[in-house]
Amino acid sequence: MCTAEIYHLVAFIIVIPYAVYEVSTGRIPHAISILIFNIFLNLYPILLQQENKNRIDRIIKFKSRSIPA
Repeated sequence: MCTAEIYHLVAFIIVIPYAVYEVSTGRIPHAISILIFNIFLNLYPILLQQENKNRIDRIIKFKSRSIPA
């Protein structure tokens, strides 16, 4: 995992308890908005980066097969 992915994962994990706290204090709309933003700003980049890594690996594997040795 690259550094940016680790930072996004840490941020995602840190925000979850705060959202749970907001639910426990009765501020459910605020907690839902926090979770939505947390997913889009922290979890989505991690998943996108993983997908991009898989695509790059497939391209490299395909190119290395097609180049004659």
